[in-house]
Amino acid sequence: LRRRRFLCQGLRSFATESRSSHQAFRRMNDQASSPEEEEVPSPCRVKRKRVMNEGSRSKNRHKRSLDGASESEPRKKLATHRAIILEIRMVNFLSYEDERCYPGEKLNLIVGPNGAGKSTIINAMCIGLGFKHSLLDRGKSLHDFIKRGEQSSSITIVLSQPEGKSMTIESKFDLNQSLKFKMNGKQSDRKEVQEFVRAQGINLDNLCHFLPQEKVAKFADLAGKPAEMLLEVEKAVGPPQMLTDHTALIGRKKNSSSLKAEFESTSARLSESISQKESLQEEMERFEKLNKIDEKIEKEQLKIVFLKERDAKNEWQSMKEELREKEAALGPLQENYDEAKKQSDDAQAAFSDSKKGRDESDRKLHACHRAIENLQQKAMTFEENSLQTQAKIKDLDTRKAKLDKNITVKEAELVEAREARAAFVAPTDIDKKLKDANEALNTISRQVTKRQDDKRKMVLELAEAEAALSSKNAEIANFQDSRAIKLRKMQQSDQSLFAAYQWIQNHQDRFTARVYGPVFLDVEVSDAQHASYIESHMGGTARSFVVQNQNDFKTFNETRELSQFTVLNTNGKMPAQTDSSLLEKCRNFGMDSFLIDHVQAPDPVKAILCTNSMHRSLIGSSATYEQRQRIIDDPALKQKGQDGKFRHLAFGSSCYTPRGIINVQFSMYGNQGKMESVKPLYPANRLVVGQGNRREQLLEEKRACEERVAGRKEKVDVIQRDLENLNHDKHQRATEVRDLRTQRDGGKAMDSKIRQLEQLLNSLKNENPLREKPKLEQVLKQQFEEGKDICRKLLAEVKKTRSEQLTCQALELRLEPLRNRALDLKNDMQEKGNLLSEAKRDYNKCVDEVEAAKKVWKKLQKKRLEVCPEITQDLLGTFESLPDSVEDLQNDIDELELEKDRLGIVVDRKQDYDAIVVEIGELESQVANMRNRIDNEKEEIDKLKARWLDGDSEEALYPKPVGGLRNMIATINTEFSKTFSEMGNCGEVRLNEAKTEDGEDDFAKYSIEILVKFRATQDLKKLDGHVQSGGETSLSTMLFLISLQQITSCPFRVVDEINQGMDLQYEKAVFDRIVKWSCTAHTSQCFLITPKFQPDLLDNIETEGDEDITVLLPQRGKELALWNEADW
Repeated sequence: LRRRRFLCQGLRSFATESRSSHQAFRRMNDQASSPEEEEVPSPCRVKRKRVMNEGSRSKNRHKRSLDGASESEPRKKLATHRAIILEIRMVNFLSYEDERCYPGEKLNLIVGPNGAGKSTIINAMCIGLGFKHSLLDRGKSLHDFIKRGEQSSSITIVLSQPEGKSMTIESKFDLNQSLKFKMNGKQSDRKEVQEFVRAQGINLDNLCHFLPQEKVAKFADLAGKPAEMLLEVEKAVGPPQMLTDHTALIGRKKNSSSLKAEFESTSARLSESISQKESLQEEMERFEKLNKIDEKIEKEQLKIVFLKERDAKNEWQSMKEELREKEAALGPLQENYDEAKKQSDDAQAAFSDSKKGRDESDRKLHACHRAIENLQQKAMTFEENSLQTQAKIKDLDTRKAKLDKNITVKEAELVEAREARAAFVAPTDIDKKLKDANEALNTISRQVTKRQDDKRKMVLELAEAEAALSSKNAEIANFQDSRAIKLRKMQQSDQSLFAAYQWIQNHQDRFTARVYGPVFLDVEVSDAQHASYIESHMGGTARSFVVQNQNDFKTFNETRELSQFTVLNTNGKMPAQTDSSLLEKCRNFGMDSFLIDHVQAPDPVKAILCTNSMHRSLIGSSATYEQRQRIIDDPALKQKGQDGKFRHLAFGSSCYTPRGIINVQFSMYGNQGKMESVKPLYPANRLVVGQGNRREQLLEEKRACEERVAGRKEKVDVIQRDLENLNHDKHQRATEVRDLRTQRDGGKAMDSKIRQLEQLLNSLKNENPLREKPKLEQVLKQQFEEGKDICRKLLAEVKKTRSEQLTCQALELRLEPLRNRALDLKNDMQEKGNLLSEAKRDYNKCVDEVEAAKKVWKKLQKKRLEVCPEITQDLLGTFESLPDSVEDLQNDIDELELEKDRLGIVVDRKQDYDAIVVEIGELESQVANMRNRIDNEKEEIDKLKARWLDGDSEEALYPKPVGGLRNMIATINTEFSKTFSEMGNCGEVRLNEAKTEDGEDDFAKYSIEILVKFRATQDLKKLDGHVQSGGETSLSTMLFLISLQQITSCPFRVVDEINQGMDLQYEKAVFDRIVKWSCTAHTSQCFLITPKFQPDLLDNIETEGDEDITVLLPQRGKELALWNEADW
């Protein structure tokens, strides 16, 4: 039945009296049906009603067939429209057995109560057009859509086509998930059906085209996910290329970020390789330097061999010459005497000259030492401040005074030496005195050695005492008392008890007297064994708290934080102790004290412990445990009750021993019955052995250590003073020995000493320490420059000192043979009679020495031939550039060895260096390539972004009116704002172009922001289910969907239950917008599903055509079997 307008009264009656309306509708349907179409009424039959303009029934009803053939002019009119749905047939589909419905070409209202089968029609549209059932979120598989009790189901949908044609799509499926399609009777498959449907502009994946009941809430939830909202809007409204470009931008941006990360990683590797190259280059330079040092050492060692061979040969030739001289000396005695005298004089002269040279070298060595000391002093001055410089200047003045004093002393020594020389007479018993002086010197030396050993031992003892003192200081610093230890253990093992303790400490003012506890915290024990006894006896009392009056007891129990803990009340009075005579009897069995005697605690805590008979419980030994039966049987230790029977032991029922706890109880019905038990003893867990006097013990031990350290220091000082005295005596004895040797040697030694004193005095007078004073005054201004010069000079002076030292040692070695030779020649001259025999012995000795020297030379020659068979001119030329002495060569070798040690172990890294150079080249190429790729990627992203946001100029990929993303969002915003403003509210749709922290585009977080305002006093706020009400959220969601639908084109749209959560005003406003949009020319076919139809919903609705609105009324269930015709 069709009419132009709805009868509003009839719709109101439908909302209130559904049963009578059902009966009326059924009678009207029976009257309108022709005999050919008459069949048994079905409670699930889908009816259609359209109200005409005149209010009368239509006489121009036209029959429609399943293949979509048209037999009238209105049918042709529909055929020229877009691919709209003309007919839907459902066979054994969900609740329908075999039903058909004929939608109108514009707005179709599917109205019915919940469970009437409204959504079943939408499900049939989805599956019948080849789309997957997963879009519906209803059934897990296709067989869930087959009517119960049936084996298969089919859906037939007729779509209009141009030029009055139609397309019939039939789909069949069974319980075996077999799905088959036919298109106009021709066998087909799902892919072909989907291609045809999508070619018609039908896309049920798009929420703007197909919004079933299950998807409405999910679409509303996208308001809280703006980035996903943007993707859905692009998919629903935008051209296909827009979502593709957005996805490509996200992927390209991710690839660009990965490429940048790879670029940074490669750049870091390049920097690391360059650094490694520099390090390898340094190692190669060190390797080359080490090779050069090895070559130089080899040449210098070769020259040392060469020099030693040459010196040995020269010595051999020299000794041969000496042998000839001695052989010539075997002449007549006179000649021998004259020759000996001459040689004696020559030797004495040579000795004097050599001694002068030795003294000169010694003076130079002292000068070098002084120079080194001055340089070291200057080096220290380089590091010190101006006050230290002034101290050095003052030291120069002191040195000047000392020099003057030294000059005075040396002048006195010179006068004394001259007087001694004038009065010198050669003593007769000089040898005996010299022997006695040497023995006294040796005795003092042995005493010095002994005292030095004593000093070393005492220093070791002092170090041990100081170490013990340091250990005691550390132990005192780390000392902790037992209460802190128990608090820490309580915090770790019993947090609730620790929290209660802290609460009491923080709220002590709530109690009238101090609250103690937990009990174990206030109990101190000095012995670990007693701690285990006391903790075993306390039991659960250990975790209890102690108050001192009834008010505090009440307050404690009423406090919520303390209600789970036990509190004990006491007046603090201790009970009377057991008779001491009893303790005397118990000592015979090894029991010597009570438990309470070993407890250190406040009186209230002790009083609580005594309530458990701790003052009556004895402590015994292992002997007590062995004699426990005797203790139980001893009448003297039993206590009788008033009835004359034994009740318990006189000291209580428990005795604590190292082997266990002895418990004894007597039967109350006789003297013989008793019960004895021994409980095991466990170590204390909560109680900690008290350390109250441990700190005093540590302090006492520290004082003992300090006294021991002081005693050792005093002994070291005594030994040091003894050493100083012994060294002074040793020096005097050595001086005496030297003087006696001088007396023995004669006046020449005294003359030599006088000359030395004169030279030393002249040297001292020539010294002027104050000439360094101006330089020191300028040292603060030129410290940095002088420091470098001082270091170089110090190194040079050290080398010079070492050379002078070697020269001095060589001269000293040469001086001794000359002295011996002179003495020998003098003896030869004095011993005329023995000259010939002495000459022969000397000659034979010289022959042996010549042979020994020859052997040494041959040995060195053989060694040189092994190293270098031939001495070439090139080699000799190389030798000329090296030092000429073995000592200098050896010193140079030592310095080169030190240089090698400083260079360390170096290997040849040439291959590694070449490899790292190649790697650096490859990395540089990779970095350049990556930089170009990054630039190209950025350029491509910018182009793609510009096209995505603003569209392309040719409009090939982004056709008008949608265009780019920005234009699309602006169009949506225009429609959305317009719709909101018509309702008296305010709304906007914005594009949020997200950026990263470094200011680059974050395409994955680009989003749509929906801002709404329902009150004039409010500001625009983002659409959020937690901010706006449910009705406001539903209204905003539907208006946004309508705005999207108005800029898209498709053959038909489906919207399921849009009025959820809306009041009458919002529902009517939204319905008004849908009707206006759906009833305009060139609009899409629309299916609107609703379970209710409010009164006055269609008042004042104006449509342009006579077939704008169609109402489809599904009837499912016996309760909807009757309608009242008067209501229509």
